[in-house]
Amino acid sequence: VTVISPKGNVITYTGAGYNGTPFTNVKLEDLPSNVFSGWTEFGSNGYQYGYIALDAGSHYLVGEQKFGATGYGTYGSTSYGYPIGLNLDQINNTN
Repeated sequence: VTVISPKGNVITYTGAGYNGTPFTNVKLEDLPSNVFSGWTEFGSNGYQYGYIALDAGSHYLVGEQKFGATGYGTYGSTSYGYPIGLNLDQINNTN
């Protein structure tokens, strides 16, 4: 899962992480490095992204501000991707 968020947004995770380790209301940046990649800033408008490695099961992300997430993966010779939640404001003005 890729998460895109404004910097400073506190996002918590509940669910099974990589290798089935259970987590309950843990801030993304407090997850182990094999579960969350850490935040990487992009652009100059205060947004960041990070990757979460998950196993099958139910997963919940809750943020103090708006954020977006995209799920993706492969199974055999098939790949998939889908938006998990997209409710961000405009990042760059394209006038």
